[in-house]
Amino acid sequence: MPFRKEMDYNFNTAFQSLADCEPRDSTEAKLCLQSTVLYAQGLRHMEKAENSNRVDHSEFYLKMLSNF
Repeated sequence: MPFRKEMDYNFNTAFQSLADCEPRDSTEAKLCLQSTVLYAQGLRHMEKAENSNRVDHSEFYLKMLSNF
């Protein structure tokens, strides 16, 4: 069931983001969701870099952050 919890969390995050952005049309809604996904992905990479036991893995995740 961890996958189900993660899906629920992702949907809740997306809906909260849309509620906060108050998009006027579908284009604004897409941009709002894209920015939310990029932000979440960046946080995931930061967490992986911080929790990695190997320097080369940490450097990889930090380089991935610079691509955002």
